[in-house]
Amino acid sequence: MVVRRDTQNTGTNQSMFRNDAADDDTARGFRHKVWHGITPVLLLGVFLVELVTPRGFCDGILYAIPILTAAFSLDRRLIAAAVTAGSVLTPIGYFISPAGVDADYAIVNRAAAVIVLLATGLLATMAVRHLQAMLNAQSKALFSALELGRTQHLMQVAGRVARIGGWSVDARTRRVEWSDEVAAIHELPAGEYPTVEEATQFYAPESRQRLIEVFEACLRDGKAYDEEFEFVTKSGRRKWVRSIGDPVRDGAGHVIQADGALQDVTERRLLEASLEESQTRFRQLADAMPLIVWTADPDGTVDYSSRAMFEYTKEPDMNLPAAEWATVIHPDDVETVHSAWTEAVRSGSDYSIEFRIRRGSDGSYRWHEVRAVPIRDDEGAIAKWFGTATDIHDHKRNEEELSRLSGRLVSTLESMTDGFYILDQEWRFTYINSEFAGWLKQPKEEVLGKVLWEHSPHLVGTAIEAEFKRAFSTQAAVEFVQFFPGVRRWVRIHAYPSDEGLSAYLEDITAQRELDEKQRQSQRLEAVGQLTGGIAHDFNNLLTVILGNSEALVEELSGNQALRPAAELTMKAAERGAELTSRLLSFARKQPLDPKSIDINGLVFSLDSLLRRTLGEDIDIRLVRKGELWRAAVDISQFENALLNLCINARDAMPDGGRLTIETDNVHLDEDYANNQVEVVPGPYVMIAVSDTGTGMPREIVEKAFEPFFTTKPVGQGSGLGLSMVYGFIKQSQGHLKIYSEVGHGTTVKIYLPKAEREDARADTNAASVPLPTGTESILLVEDDDIVREHVAAQLRGLGYHVTLAGDGVKALEILDDGAEFDLLFTDVVMPGGISGRQLSEQARQARPHLRVLFTSGYTENSIVHNGRLDPGVNLLNKPYRRQDLATKLRSVLDKEPDCQGSDRSGTPG
Repeated sequence: MVVRRDTQNTGTNQSMFRNDAADDDTARGFRHKVWHGITPVLLLGVFLVELVTPRGFCDGILYAIPILTAAFSLDRRLIAAAVTAGSVLTPIGYFISPAGVDADYAIVNRAAAVIVLLATGLLATMAVRHLQAMLNAQSKALFSALELGRTQHLMQVAGRVARIGGWSVDARTRRVEWSDEVAAIHELPAGEYPTVEEATQFYAPESRQRLIEVFEACLRDGKAYDEEFEFVTKSGRRKWVRSIGDPVRDGAGHVIQADGALQDVTERRLLEASLEESQTRFRQLADAMPLIVWTADPDGTVDYSSRAMFEYTKEPDMNLPAAEWATVIHPDDVETVHSAWTEAVRSGSDYSIEFRIRRGSDGSYRWHEVRAVPIRDDEGAIAKWFGTATDIHDHKRNEEELSRLSGRLVSTLESMTDGFYILDQEWRFTYINSEFAGWLKQPKEEVLGKVLWEHSPHLVGTAIEAEFKRAFSTQAAVEFVQFFPGVRRWVRIHAYPSDEGLSAYLEDITAQRELDEKQRQSQRLEAVGQLTGGIAHDFNNLLTVILGNSEALVEELSGNQALRPAAELTMKAAERGAELTSRLLSFARKQPLDPKSIDINGLVFSLDSLLRRTLGEDIDIRLVRKGELWRAAVDISQFENALLNLCINARDAMPDGGRLTIETDNVHLDEDYANNQVEVVPGPYVMIAVSDTGTGMPREIVEKAFEPFFTTKPVGQGSGLGLSMVYGFIKQSQGHLKIYSEVGHGTTVKIYLPKAEREDARADTNAASVPLPTGTESILLVEDDDIVREHVAAQLRGLGYHVTLAGDGVKALEILDDGAEFDLLFTDVVMPGGISGRQLSEQARQARPHLRVLFTSGYTENSIVHNGRLDPGVNLLNKPYRRQDLATKLRSVLDKEPDCQGSDRSGTPG
């Protein structure tokens, strides 16, 4: 039975108990100090008394006083110390006290005193021990009472806060006793106890019968219960209460009463109802949304998925989403999804991932973007995960397609051999392709984001600014041609405006314009040739009459010494006129040719003595003939005349003497070379090169060298038809002519005669069909001619090599000094800027002994060798060369193992 206690002063009693205990501890500590101070003083006093009283007095018994005094301290150690001190000082007093009674008596007296002191100490110790036990018991009782009061107070606090109280019902009297909290729940005054029947009336009718059943079963059959019921207070307010009943039995096992508790759970039930309503609304909202909505427990267990999940997967029995989700995820994504979700749950961070979920209607997998965020309680702990799954399959497919198209576009733009860039509305570069970056000779990163007019101020005021701004203002595409002196390029620019800015496509037409210029020059020469051919035909008729009459006059005037010299002079003039008409006809390609298959090596050798007599002793002539040279189809007499003409021009370029080299070789002009020349057919040719060590010619002179009547010689020393005649003859023979010259470095004229038809021509064709050797090495290309440099770079990249470009030796050394590593230095021999190809190779090989070097030049290999420009054994590729020649030469040089002495194994110097 629960007995109601008055605990109103519990807090006060606890405070009193604590204060009493504190005061007791303070008093005990004070007593301890006082008696510890008095005891030594009393011992000293008794000892002093011993000094002044006769030996016969039993002064030793006085040491019992400090022993008893020490007992008041309740410190057994102090008592023991006092007993020890008294027992020691008593014998000592025998010797220090003045003489008195008999010595034997005094000794017995002292011994008796010691016994008394020991007995006194023993009794005092026992008394203190007993007293301490009593104090400890009292203290325990005090603290037990304090703890009991504190527990009762806490129970009252718990009952008030939790709105729970206790009750008890006697089985015999059926009288109810309850705590004040139970009375408060009923809204009854404290101390008012109803009967069982009265108490049951407080329950709502729909709950009352159930309460009576479980209560009677508890009181009658001893069945405990714990249930919630709707409750009506005295004022009529409805509440929800939790009623707990537990039977109490006597020694015989009979139920004598029922004890229990009553708790007001109205707020919890309201919160649960509100939560249930919120969950219902959440589910209704989630089911109405077109995307999948899901929730998960703090440990990551998915406990809910919206209707969209079931409609998408066609799995109506997915009552355990956490277990079922893995079955609808693409097998390739399961591990990734699991790892990402585990990490998000572990770290408490937001969850975001894309993966594929199987669609139930057709079994296909579609991409979804799945996100989840943790919801935290007031203490920061995760209370719930709320997530969504959005179908992004179409969007992702569009992104992939856009990315694929973008990649294809970028790949196309990057592979273009023309420049391309994009400007925004503020004229800033937003994109440039690699080709245009190469034109600018700047990395893309240094250009992107800069304003066009600030990056290239020299364009302000040009046609580019005017046309670009016109395109912006009219929103119409423009096309125009512009020459860039800095890079020596003719560029056709196409500009396309848009809302985002302007796209510019820059087509390099330099080669086309040069080819057009050559074509125009060829047409001009053709027109002049036709004119001169007609004049020469008529002039030959006139010269026939003049020569005939001159010969007749010379014979008739043999005895006339006054007129015969005039006739002879007239005949010589006619002969020179005939020679001039012959050259005109050769230039005009009108002379009759009788081409035959000839051995060029034998023909050149047969002219050796003639050339030496004609050119003079100060000209050193070297003949370098190719072994197994092909036969050429050419008119012998005209070829001899052309070769003699070239040698005479070479002599005139070496007024102080020099070296003339005539070299022969087999070459094959490919389509890449032929497409950039006029009237050149790809195929096999026999090459004859005439090289001198003379003054050389600048580029503008070389471009006019084949024009008729153009000459750099003083008036009266040349007709200007020598090279024009050679040019016309070679073109009439379906051949090709090329001049290479540098001021101060001499000139090389290369003649290409078509190979004569022979039975072994098929072998040459087969050789040309051999697959091109390629590679992946890094090559530093050094070439001062912009067009040649870009053309060769494109060929090298087409063969698979990584290419870095330099316009001269100074720039090449800067690149090498920056630490870049290369497998091969591919350099022109003669370059401007003060550093030749040989000097560049020597400086490069000092820092990189194993660097391979390949030279190229318009001069022949043997002229280079014999002019002292390079040491013997140099690797040289002659211009022009076909792609097969370039690829083969590169591999032959790269495949050699270099030594550390500045040369390859072949002995090629650096």
